Amino acid sequence: CADVRPAPPLPSATAEYTAAWPQNALTAQIPRPDGGSVQYILDDSANGRCLIAMEGISEEETAAWVQVARTCGYAEVISETEAASTGMMFEKDGIVLSVAYSEGVLTLLIIAGASA
Repeated sequence: CADVRPAPPLPSATAEYTAAWPQNALTAQIPRPDGGSVQYILDDSANGRCLIAMEGISEEETAAWVQVARTCGYAEVISETEAASTGMMFEKDGIVLSVAYSEGVLTLLIIAGASA
């Protein structure tokens, strides 16, 4: 029987449990959310990818951050909202930004050189 577990989002990165916002070329491309705190990061910026998981951020703070991202030039590619979660994808200058929010947890995946 084949192994059907999903692949990790960034297989070449190790989770770093930290409260510090990561400093790299990818995170420099996006605004930092005002609310919440960093829970962990998967920094694979050497390969053009970085994932940031935040906790303790409200739906209102997330919506305000999305507006800031739009003001910074990120264009929404797709957005889906369900009862308990919201997912969005944005693109700007070859940077794809995937945003997922659910019950106080915000996950940001930044991918360079991608096309949405």
